[in-house]
Amino acid sequence: MSTLKDVRKKLASLEEELRKTKEATDGRTSQVLVIPQERKVRVFSGVEGSLLVGDFIDDIKAATKLRKVKGAEAADFIMAHLEGPARQEIRHHPKDVSTNPQQILNTLSETFGEKLTLAGVLREICNRLQKEDETITDFGFALMSLGDKLKKMAGGPDSDKTIKEQFRDGLLDGVLRREVKRCLMEEPNITFIKLRDRALDLADDDFVTRRRRQGRKINSYHTEVDSQILGALEGLTTALKGQTETLDDMKLRQDDFSARLLRLEEQSKTKPRPRTDKSQIECHRCHKKGHYANQCPAPAPVQRPAQGN
Repeated sequence: MSTLKDVRKKLASLEEELRKTKEATDGRTSQVLVIPQERKVRVFSGVEGSLLVGDFIDDIKAATKLRKVKGAEAADFIMAHLEGPARQEIRHHPKDVSTNPQQILNTLSETFGEKLTLAGVLREICNRLQKEDETITDFGFALMSLGDKLKKMAGGPDSDKTIKEQFRDGLLDGVLRREVKRCLMEEPNITFIKLRDRALDLADDDFVTRRRRQGRKINSYHTEVDSQILGALEGLTTALKGQTETLDDMKLRQDDFSARLLRLEEQSKTKPRPRTDKSQIECHRCHKKGHYANQCPAPAPVQRPAQGN
């Protein structure tokens, strides 16, 4: 009987505690904890055509920062996301590299990153022309990106001047190219941004269209000829004039391209090799140093005829 009373007392105590708890939590808003989803890291192999090393490094830095891992734990995390040639590359390095996350990323960047050379960047700039479906703004951005690469190369020409010249020669419209060339002649120190904006202003004002129409006008002759013949003559004259203008423009463009490419190649030539120090050369005739055998001042040895038996 006493046991039942004890159970009832405990039950009453628990009910009272539950009631007080409910009263204390009435009117309070419940808090919802949102656990952020972990960033997925793609596996890097270093194989051509797969994930770029720069994108992999960005993913790794974001993931390790989110997980708050450092040191050897971060190094193990990176190694877990390497495979193929990339994993083999790190495994063959000393322990001070394979256990240091920053050293691992630096090694991957140096080994599998883009290899840039001065000649390659200059060739890429010279071959960059405005595409048929490309706007002037996009063409300008592409050249600025190549200009940033050129700035990183030692011994290269002036980056801003190089992309300005290519912008002038790479525009599709011949009339706009001539206007940009005239602008460069009048203001040789103009920045690339201002030159691009000048070209955009000309294009927005329909300047190119007006100049084209003016260039296609022909002189009117007061002759009493059939209207059909006159129309045919006008069409033929316009076509010939357009072809002549196109050929002249192509020749001018080719001459400028060849001259600039030759100038850039001359600037990127390496220094000549130092001459050989003759003071360390031994003559095979007199066995003295300082000259070759064909320059030896000593008389040539007399060869005696072979004696028969």
